[in-house]
Amino acid sequence: MKSKILLFSLLIFIYTAITVKAQQPVYPISNSSVQLPFGKKMVPPVFNPTDALMRKTYDSKKMDLPYTTFDKVSKQFIVHSPGHETGPYPASGAYSTSSAGQIINNPKPTSSDFHLTKDINTTTIASYPSNYPANAASSFAVLNNLTYFSADDGINGRELWRSDGTAAGTYLVKDIYPGEGGSDVNGIIAAKGLLFFSAFTADNGYKPWVSDGTELGTHLLMDPNTGTDGSNPNQFVNVNGTVFFIASLYTNNHQVWKTDGTQAGTTMVKDIYQDNIGSTILELTGANGLAYFIANTFNSGYQLFRSDGTDAGTYVVKETGYFGYGYEFSAPMQLTEYNGKLFFSVDDGMGRRLWTSDGTADGTNFAPGNNDIFMRTDFMNIFKNSPFRIINNILYISGRKTPYTDIGELYKYDASNADGIVLVKELTDITDGIDYVVPVDMTVVNDKLYFKVISFINGAHDELWSTNGQTDNTQLIRTFGPGEQGVYTYNFYNGNGILYFDVHNDPVSGTELWKSDGTDAGTVLIKDINPGTGSSDPDNLTFCNGKLLFKATTDNYGTELWASNGSEAGTSQVQDINTNTNSSYAGSKFFFKGIGISANGLVFNAFTPALGAELYKSPISV
Repeated sequence: MKSKILLFSLLIFIYTAITVKAQQPVYPISNSSVQLPFGKKMVPPVFNPTDALMRKTYDSKKMDLPYTTFDKVSKQFIVHSPGHETGPYPASGAYSTSSAGQIINNPKPTSSDFHLTKDINTTTIASYPSNYPANAASSFAVLNNLTYFSADDGINGRELWRSDGTAAGTYLVKDIYPGEGGSDVNGIIAAKGLLFFSAFTADNGYKPWVSDGTELGTHLLMDPNTGTDGSNPNQFVNVNGTVFFIASLYTNNHQVWKTDGTQAGTTMVKDIYQDNIGSTILELTGANGLAYFIANTFNSGYQLFRSDGTDAGTYVVKETGYFGYGYEFSAPMQLTEYNGKLFFSVDDGMGRRLWTSDGTADGTNFAPGNNDIFMRTDFMNIFKNSPFRIINNILYISGRKTPYTDIGELYKYDASNADGIVLVKELTDITDGIDYVVPVDMTVVNDKLYFKVISFINGAHDELWSTNGQTDNTQLIRTFGPGEQGVYTYNFYNGNGILYFDVHNDPVSGTELWKSDGTDAGTVLIKDINPGTGSSDPDNLTFCNGKLLFKATTDNYGTELWASNGSEAGTSQVQDINTNTNSSYAGSKFFFKGIGISANGLVFNAFTPALGAELYKSPISV
């Protein structure tokens, strides 16, 4: 009887194991019967394992980075952003931003040169031109003054497209996976005069592909793992002419590969899972001719690795502590190439301090002249690299004299001298006050460092500061608050020598676009785009041809493309692509920040009910 019970239990265990494995996501081909908003098939919103891990473990609401989720109940995409708490993108495109819902009559600008580049999907279903690589700031890839992206024309599925900003020059490069299923091209980067990206076929799954921009020159780079499971290639990074990337087979992100752009020159460097080392490779970065990355080791959690492109030359540089489950926040972060070496921060159990590495164990230590200054890591994590800011070969640090305290100061480090980490300036003379420099909100403009300080002295508020590295020239520019009412600054951007940023929830103007010349008088609201307390939520700031391009929302026209030369008179809507109050969401993060620059002007995506999401061009002549 006992043997029968044991046999029955074993059968149940085997059946459970099989069914659980069968439920693992393998990114199947889009099912034409499953429709998303606008009636368009779409690939999963997260393609690479790095983004998937970040979504699972990171509270995006603490970051100055918006993110998008899909609400199954309301069947809407919801944008979560510091500029707007939650913003629905309904299928109709209708969107209202003011609390009262009133209609505000802004003058409607026009431009005869502004037009739809090409209706890629000629039905009312959108083509969603987009690209979102793991290691590139811009959306569309640019190679030889042409933009490359993925799009679905309704016939071939989501495939690789190119555009020079004209209708004739916008076309399908290659139908990689014939039929309407599409290859789901994504993660496109340009390196070594070629395009590298991930694409799907039924025979191979997701694999690395390469293209010179022509149909004949677009082909499978290499099949890292034979079979249909795919290798999910991601994090393509150019290191001294060799492109490194990460792939997976048995588990998440565990294989390091390299390529010179040819099949013969594409080889696996190391499989850290098969070698019983670990998995989950993150923050692939090039420095001093080597590839560095963070990976989760079986024995000691996340550690710093290096690779010279060989199996023997790929290993943990030096264990600096235990960073396993529950201790990930102490792991190495801020990987930055500086002064011919890798600089980074790590908490070895005594506090997070500045480290440097030449790729050897003996050469990996506290940075010389560390002076026991500890790093702040507010709004940072290991799943998204946030390198240090460098001006004139001087590295700047958000630091503190005592670990785990709420007080923080601005420090600098010059590797060319023996002074080590030096205090730039005390931010407050109140000993029990709480204020600190936010490390992710530092921006270099005209050889000056602009940075945000969060202070709780006399009430929570944000402060905008600037410095040229000298104490006397480090000054508070302006205070924004009160923080208790949700007033804060974000989206700092260098637009050709002008600092642009957003002020969220200002009591008078709502969330609008500001600029600063480094003085209190010169730190001003550019224009109250959505007049009154209703917010325009400017985002996707992109400088092109002498103007700042961005998307903004008004009650009259919804979310559209705007341009600014930094003055109120020179700030206007480029064109109302989607007429009335329906939004086109020009360059929206819903379309994965679809703004790129080509030889003939700005190329971006936008939505209309008639055409769906399509590719547009503007010469920025408005």
